[in-house]
Amino acid sequence: MGNNGFNYNFLIEEREKHDAYNSCPILRQLRTSKFQNSNSENSIQPNKASHIVTYFVNNDNRNQNFIKQRENRWKYNHQTMVTSIANHNNEKNQQSYSEKRNTIPYISNIDNANINEEFPLTQNDFVFCSYSEKICIKQVLALYYENYNNHSFNVNSVTKIDDISKVTLKVFLPISSNLFAQYTPEECIIFTHRNPSNIIFYISSNDVNINDQFLFLLDKAKDYYNYFKRNDVINFILENNH
Repeated sequence: MGNNGFNYNFLIEEREKHDAYNSCPILRQLRTSKFQNSNSENSIQPNKASHIVTYFVNNDNRNQNFIKQRENRWKYNHQTMVTSIANHNNEKNQQSYSEKRNTIPYISNIDNANINEEFPLTQNDFVFCSYSEKICIKQVLALYYENYNNHSFNVNSVTKIDDISKVTLKVFLPISSNLFAQYTPEECIIFTHRNPSNIIFYISSNDVNINDQFLFLLDKAKDYYNYFKRNDVINFILENNH
């Protein structure tokens, strides 16, 4: 500012020189060296370079690769297990039907653990699970999905078991053919938190009656449990659930 006030011509020249702020959006430009190599084969392309760096960084993370391999292993083992049980159930059902003995019920959707669009799995639902070489009932307390190599809490219904990365379950131990206890003899409650590889079959809430101490199976769930606790079925589970 001079003795006679602002020198507007000077301010305008400085604005043009420094590309000063104005109300219009600013266009950002990438400035490169004037001495670019004319040989395009030797020039570095930023996008390709970024992809290469990302590839080697991800594949150099041994812990991440180990976790991914372990995840793929439980999914493969679980699919093998439920497929074996589904084939066994179909075979035994056909056999009992041909012999006019309806002792083995046909159970549909074993190959997807009965978790699908028709029977989505949500919090507080019940499932048949293997636990310590037994078939137990477990209540779903929390579901998690993988998100950027972490496990995020899931509030939505799950229609595919492979979408679950971790699950927190409350265990009900078997007492008789259709009676389960939520307390151990030491008066403890058992909770598990792990991948869902030991989930065998989703149970409708209509087939479960629960009080402060016990859980009772009703209707079809009783027949399903009598099948899943067979020794030959448990062998399929033990062979693949590790």
